[in-house]
Amino acid sequence: MTATDRRGTDRRPQPIDIEYWCDGSRHQGRIQDLSEGGLYVYTGLSWPARKAIEFRFLLPDGSQAPIEGHGTVVWWEPMGFGVRFDRLAAGDRERLRRFVDELPESLPTPARGSRWL
Repeated sequence: MTATDRRGTDRRPQPIDIEYWCDGSRHQGRIQDLSEGGLYVYTGLSWPARKAIEFRFLLPDGSQAPIEGHGTVVWWEPMGFGVRFDRLAAGDRERLRRFVDELPESLPTPARGSRWL
């Protein structure tokens, strides 16, 4: 099974600052890539799989409205983790889909040593 099969959608490169909350604590990181169904956060921290997070980030699309939602950590490596979107605010999934459709081609699958859920 390929990473795209597990993910359901291709991820696209797009560095964006993100803030997220896990276990009641606020954290910051940088989205390295995203898709309609999830994202990868480079943060210098590794969260265990199945950890629930809340997140918020601004797309560089000129809108001042953030993308907000809830997700689950589905894979991790020493410097970051992959999140599957479980819930997005009203209208955000469609806005994200349109934005991602305009981004360059997919990235390669995650590096060896990554742990998939």
